[in-house]
Amino acid sequence: MGRLRYNRESFGYTVSFPDGRMGLYAHEVASLLVDGVSHEDIARYRLETIHIDTDFHLNAPLIVWIELTRKCNLRCRHCYVGAGEPMEGELSTEELCLLLEDLKGMKALSLVITGGEPTLHKDFAHILRYACELGFVVSIATNGLPLTQEGLDQLPGTYEDLRVNVSLDGAGQYNPLRGEVSFKQITDKLLLLKDNGILTAVMAALSSRNIDGMRKIFEWCVEHEIVFRTGLFSPLGRGGEGENRGFTLNPGDVEKASSLWLDETLFEMEMNKSIGACVAKIFDYTFELDYSTKRCKGGRSLAYVCANGDVYPCSICAATSTFKAGNLREKKFSEIWQDSFHEIRGFTWGDFKDCDRCELSRGSYFCTNRCPPLGLRYRGSPSACGALPVHKMILKKRTELLHQALGVS
Repeated sequence: MGRLRYNRESFGYTVSFPDGRMGLYAHEVASLLVDGVSHEDIARYRLETIHIDTDFHLNAPLIVWIELTRKCNLRCRHCYVGAGEPMEGELSTEELCLLLEDLKGMKALSLVITGGEPTLHKDFAHILRYACELGFVVSIATNGLPLTQEGLDQLPGTYEDLRVNVSLDGAGQYNPLRGEVSFKQITDKLLLLKDNGILTAVMAALSSRNIDGMRKIFEWCVEHEIVFRTGLFSPLGRGGEGENRGFTLNPGDVEKASSLWLDETLFEMEMNKSIGACVAKIFDYTFELDYSTKRCKGGRSLAYVCANGDVYPCSICAATSTFKAGNLREKKFSEIWQDSFHEIRGFTWGDFKDCDRCELSRGSYFCTNRCPPLGLRYRGSPSACGALPVHKMILKKRTELLHQALGVS
């Protein structure tokens, strides 16, 4: 199952095991880092503490989102980048491949191939195959509609560290977020992927207009053994325009949203036992780094590249056009990573003074809303709370339900 991946750091090594587990290890582990080694074999070298400065960051990102194009066949109400038409001056296929080579050279761990709708890029299959040849853990974010058997035949379907994430957030004939997209259209695409032996997952945007149908989608995924993950609708990009803001969850949705999250989390934990390395597991690990370093992951363990070459710390920064670090036509990504994220890396959790008075910053809660771009977007300050009130209510309820399920007092 999979391969061992690692990168040298100032404190030692970041290590990603074939089963998807990750950890930080001392320099002394170097001679043991060969294919076949398990986390049990090198457990004595795992680091419990490391010394970090304010601008702490890994030598290479664990995840890089790469937009192939902003072109999209849909105009989704919640699209954080407002995709539809291509951006002016989008990167060429050659430039995208040079980016992949640069990321490989610095030992970036994983990629999310996104857009827009990435499968609409004329060289999508070529770029994807090259990313897999270079050995990245790869995830594709797609709305699923352009997928065909002919197209799948061009993909590296036997590559074990590839997953296709398909958006499915409507349980009827009409999708409130995406328009004329039916439940059957997308589930047929998911079954096509599964029939081709391609690991797949469902990504659902949870909103006030579709929450009542989400349980049906989850149950379908359980029946077909397909991972299901929800994300909360946020008023960013097209989601922040006009009546679209009304799709934000309401206080009355808290119980339904939280209980669904618990069920999907427990189901994914079970599914993960038979799934190796994937971007979802790596993304979960970046939250561990958030908590242990008391610093946001953006520009420290992940980054986002727009279709025109602009480089941001994360997707939220890209959505809000904040904390831009550079452009690939001016500097290589590896140079931008080392030299140009100073602004976002200047923030630590200690800068969010108002959080000291919030119950979610204490005890058993794990709040990741010390988020400079969202604080700036919602409250006008990068050191203000980045959560909407209903999102805080959901976090509190989720935690309570998880503790009950796990028997935590």
